[in-house]
Amino acid sequence: MKHNMKIHATAAAALCILLAPSCDNSLYKTENLYPDEYKNIVSFQAEATSTDIMRIYDVNIDITQTVTLLRGGSDPSLTATAKLRGMTDDEAASYVKEGIAIAPQYYTISEPDIVLAPEERYRKVDIVFSTENIAGIRSQMEADPESRFYIALILDGLDNTYVNEDKCYFVREIELGKPVISITGGAITDSQDSWSVELSASMDGDNIWDFDCTLERNDDYVEDYNTSLGRDYNALSPESVVSISNEGKLSFKSGESTSQNTVTLTVSKAGFDFDSAPYVLPIAMNMGELEFEMERPYYMVIEGIITLTLDMLSCPFDLNGYDGQGLAGLIDGDVSNTYWHTPYNDDCGAYYKDDTYGHYFEINLGKQISKMKCRYYNRPGQQNNWPRDIDLYTSNDGETWTLFQSETDIPEAQEYELGPYDAETPFSYLRVCVKKNQQGMRPGIDQNACSHMTEFQLFGI
Repeated sequence: MKHNMKIHATAAAALCILLAPSCDNSLYKTENLYPDEYKNIVSFQAEATSTDIMRIYDVNIDITQTVTLLRGGSDPSLTATAKLRGMTDDEAASYVKEGIAIAPQYYTISEPDIVLAPEERYRKVDIVFSTENIAGIRSQMEADPESRFYIALILDGLDNTYVNEDKCYFVREIELGKPVISITGGAITDSQDSWSVELSASMDGDNIWDFDCTLERNDDYVEDYNTSLGRDYNALSPESVVSISNEGKLSFKSGESTSQNTVTLTVSKAGFDFDSAPYVLPIAMNMGELEFEMERPYYMVIEGIITLTLDMLSCPFDLNGYDGQGLAGLIDGDVSNTYWHTPYNDDCGAYYKDDTYGHYFEINLGKQISKMKCRYYNRPGQQNNWPRDIDLYTSNDGETWTLFQSETDIPEAQEYELGPYDAETPFSYLRVCVKKNQQGMRPGIDQNACSHMTEFQLFGI
């Protein structure tokens, strides 16, 4: 075996040149300028030791990893021969300083006897871990959970082939585990007829397979969702309102960790039971025979919420800069600190008075809805000015308004919901009118009467 040779080709060449005057002319030929050990060399391409991890997936199928061997030396016309094998215990004790080298019985080298033809510069060799091998490695790791485990390979040069002792071995720490699949959703689109979201999936680490998986509804996760977040959401019903394009199938390609396609999850508003909202719709991954792990389901939360933006809101006054943050305070997600405030005396400018609507704001929905409810939050520590009576008016042109609902004697509550309500006639504008605060004063009518809210949410279909 031609093994563990230090190579200093430059020094060898220089020595030959210095001795040239006393040498036969035939020694000047290129093939004679280098000692035999520098003419035909095989080595590992990668570093001998590295912080890189060799990840072996425990998924009930055979796993293949690849190492690359390089051909070098001064004479490319030679055939190179070498043997690739697992280290013996004595060799592993020298090369694996901290940890345990797994026994060679736990993997198969696809081509242990290496023959590189002239001009062949490299060879890729598969290291195969069968399901039985992986089970053995798992048992070894479970028996000694505090230790780190390595694969340790070594090259022996044969015949006229030599191996550089700095590149004759390959040591990598092994990580045994299951790939983890994550489901990702984009922004939910709220159209006139449905809610929809585009879903994809990704895998942690390197993907070495071509495979398909399926996204499907799994209501077993509803309880997990409610428990983990302290909520009490319902499973979406009826099932007929839910559909997933492409039968939920996502495809992965070897070398790509993200699915090649996306699917669209759609919830139809036709037949949707608005009264029992909010809902949570868990979407889980079905891997078939592949034993992957799912990071967690994708949860589509459906409250029927209508996302409000500042350009949808208006009111006949604005105290921003004097009290609160104006209409922006209603929709910034802060239920404690920022707020919308109504006028309370002439110091705010000409005191706004309206016998019909009191103090109000209105919403241009940009679409028609016929079912709705709303949730609002009150300003902490200011109970006297919390709303007690609220009227809701609707319109389809923003000019002609119809009284839709009146809520009176609303209790003192930090958070309060109005509805759900059904409208005989669909509407596209909503006016929220505070008619009386908890003091019994009528904002917009009684001097110094006012009210406020820290957040307002609207739900509707």
